[in-house]
Amino acid sequence: MMIPLLTSLLLSDGVESDTPDFLYFILVDRFDNGNRQNDWFVDSMDPQAFHGGDLQGVTARLDHIERLGADAIWLSPIFEMRTEPFHGHGAFHGYWTENLKHIEESMGGDSALWALTEEMDNRNLSLVLDMVYNHTSFDADMVTEHPDWFHPANPILNWNDPLELSTHQVHGLPDLNQSHPDVYEYLLQSSLHWLELPSVIGFRIDAIRHLDNEFLGSINTDLPNSWLLGEDFQGNPIANIDRIEQTGIDALFDFPFYYALTNSLCDGQSLEEIASILSLDTHYPKNSTRVRFLDNHDVPRILSRCGEDRQKVLTAELILFAVQGTPMIAYGTETWSLGNTEPDNRADMNWTEVDPIHTQHISTLATFRKHHRVLKEGSAQILHTNTDQLIIEQQLGRWTSLLAINRSDIPLALPQDCTRSVEGFLFSDSLHPI
Repeated sequence: MMIPLLTSLLLSDGVESDTPDFLYFILVDRFDNGNRQNDWFVDSMDPQAFHGGDLQGVTARLDHIERLGADAIWLSPIFEMRTEPFHGHGAFHGYWTENLKHIEESMGGDSALWALTEEMDNRNLSLVLDMVYNHTSFDADMVTEHPDWFHPANPILNWNDPLELSTHQVHGLPDLNQSHPDVYEYLLQSSLHWLELPSVIGFRIDAIRHLDNEFLGSINTDLPNSWLLGEDFQGNPIANIDRIEQTGIDALFDFPFYYALTNSLCDGQSLEEIASILSLDTHYPKNSTRVRFLDNHDVPRILSRCGEDRQKVLTAELILFAVQGTPMIAYGTETWSLGNTEPDNRADMNWTEVDPIHTQHISTLATFRKHHRVLKEGSAQILHTNTDQLIIEQQLGRWTSLLAINRSDIPLALPQDCTRSVEGFLFSDSLHPI
């Protein structure tokens, strides 16, 4: 069944914000091989091996990212890392770090990162680096050189115990003791070093569910000019609100929104799930941001999640760009990438399959959003919702946006006070923006 979509808004006053408008995620090893001279561990036929993506490849594809409309890039970890699989699991993702002060040579090394950040700075693009504060690789030198830097090697047995979550090992990875002064200094100085590069605005902090709130608050205070984006992989919005209140970090990935969006659109559950999550936006600290997304490298790709129904994906993208927060798109979305589980959901970017119509769809939404700050920063109010209908109004000062969704055969009647004069208007019944 066709899902009519209606978005209307009063023109924005152009108020600027210091947070990204549109974040594009790149799993570096899977994106583009820009320098085959550093392909020391590459086996492109092995889904668990390195495939050769590097920072030179990211630099070479900046034109594409700009065409898509992104103004910021989040890179998977690029620091010195384990390069060998561990019990059959690949290391190409970069989260098994060995030294946060140096860039992995197979990714291009320090010089390639410098070149990338300079080029991004020239294009007014921002860079977010993925910082792993919680743990190191299984065989990092510091495990034997500084054994006092780590908590005892105990697994998490009770996932409801906050102490175990922050002091025990995740998947057997050596767990750093951030309360140790030397550990804190290592993490802080490593972070400050990369903030000196042009275009680097901050860090995506991995696995903050396993980091003590006191540490997160301290690192946030000691990195005053950086944008900190935390990953708390759980679907409880109240826990998200509490986490930001306790730590003061700038932003969190909105997993509750992800679950509501995919449940509603991909599984055909009630649109009231989306409404419920958005209605909690006003409870977050005023200056915080929710980064909202369709998928990432830890969950099924959105096309697979939606049963390969492209119309549902296009609908999800429209909602993503029409509500408050910062939208994030993962590499490969524009090529209709598939994959339900690892490593399929971490497949190589297929540059021969970039869909120009899909790219234009995302670009149009990004441009529309950038020109109307109410979409990013407006305070949301749910005007109407039921299983198959949803009307969301957002306000920013005297500016208003309206998103209406109807996937039923029953006509959707807009509230009378929403039919006032509108200067900006976007309508689609084919799910391709006009």
